[in-house]
Amino acid sequence: MIQSSTQFIRKIRILPRWVIVSIDLGVIAFSAFLGYCLRFNFLLKEMESNAFGWGILLYTSFGLVSILITSSHRGIIRYTGLQDSVRIIAMASLNMVLVAGFNENVTKVALADIRGAMGIGRDEGTWLLALYAAPALLLLIAVA
Repeated sequence: MIQSSTQFIRKIRILPRWVIVSIDLGVIAFSAFLGYCLRFNFLLKEMESNAFGWGILLYTSFGLVSILITSSHRGIIRYTGLQDSVRIIAMASLNMVLVAGFNENVTKVALADIRGAMGIGRDEGTWLLALYAAPALLLLIAVA
């Protein structure tokens, strides 16, 4: 069994695209997991209470959509050049936009509860959204 799998690996000259996509998704999922760990100070109970598994799955799904739209997995092993660099940058940017858009929609839904808890009106509450969104977008740009 081990010998046949070793021979199979030696025969492969170029990695299949699904392997490259799997590696990319693994890196994306690991980075999301590490982000959750840092955010919650490596406390597993805190991470579980904030449904980190769903967050990682959602972030990885957005990564898969970005990879498939930009075709960043094509030609990475055979031809690494400027065109592939542009594809990777486009994929990371698209992933950032998808995550930021989803994050903004969730924040808009929760804004009514936040305004009610703080006892502020609609106009003042929209500033809360801006104060939340600006640093989040800057952080997403810095990470990407």
